[in-house]
Parts: sequence; C-alpha cells; structure tokens
Amino acid sequence: MNRVDIGENRWAVPIRFHCKTYLADPLHNAAPKRRNCMVASHGKPHLSIGLLDDDLSVLKATTRLLRSAGWEVEPFSDPAVFLRYVQRHCPPVVVIDIRMPVISGLEVQKRLHDVSPTTRVIVLTGSNNPSIHSQVMSVGASAFLLKPADDQEFLAEIESAAAIVTGDS
Repeated sequence: MNRVDIGENRWAVPIRFHCKTYLADPLHNAAPKRRNCMVASHGKPHLSIGLLDDDLSVLKATTRLLRSAGWEVEPFSDPAVFLRYVQRHCPPVVVIDIRMPVISGLEVQKRLHDVSPTTRVIVLTGSNNPSIHSQVMSVGASAFLLKPADDQEFLAEIESAAAIVTGDS
C-alpha cells in the first residue's frame, strides 16, 4: 500500500471516495483531507488518462505519445475491463474509440457518464460520420478527433480537458 508523507514524521494512506482522493491519517483519526492535484516534475498534472481502443497498434502509439508528453496512461483494449477500471478509479480524462466489437464507444461513453459524470471524454475515431459526431458531442464529449489525429492537436485537447478537471482553465 502506498503511503504519503504528510510531515512531522507522519504518513497517510491515499483512499478513493466518490471519485476523489483523500488522505487518511491512521495515527490521529483526523477527518480526511482532500489531496490537491499534484504536479509532477515535468509540469503536467498528476492525472492518469484512461485510453480505450480495440486496435492494439493505435493503443500502443497513443500510449507512447501521451507518456512521451509526460502523462500517466492506463491503456485498455477491452471496453468491459475499461468500464470496471472507470468505476473503481474515476479517471479525470479518458480517450475512447467509437467502433469497437461487443460494446460501441458511444455505449461506453453513455455508461461512463453514468458512473463518472465528471470525467472528460475525448473521442479519437476513424469514423467521419456526422451523425456519430453529433451523438458523441450531445452526450458530453470534450472533443472529437479523427484518426490519424495530429499529435499537437491531440495533446492540446488532453491539456484542455485536464485544465478543466484541475481548475487551471
């Protein structure tokens, strides 16, 4: 279990509660304090981005791009596993594909909104269908990008979504 130094030779254990991280101080039974979003040495907020794509080459390339830009990434190729992760961890930003077997990205987005309504969703898809674009945006997507997306545009959308989540916008 990870511990966090809270000063004066005291440690706390990060716990998740209603999609927020708190520090529980087991020695003093103090009321939990909400942990502010930490900023890593590379200047990026300490956020984990959920990534869902059934195309493993796209998943690997997108994961590599995000990590090279300093982001923590949790990649998934299976929508059901991704949704279980979201229920447990409430990631602040996710990137999803639309066309996937078994569960479509649109259905994933709807379920995601039910379990983690504050999560910012960026859709990265090869489908240039105006109807899908309209549906995705009406359910609350932050951005809709076509594959292959421009790296800088994609990273700018990630930055924008993260800024909204952390209140830096």
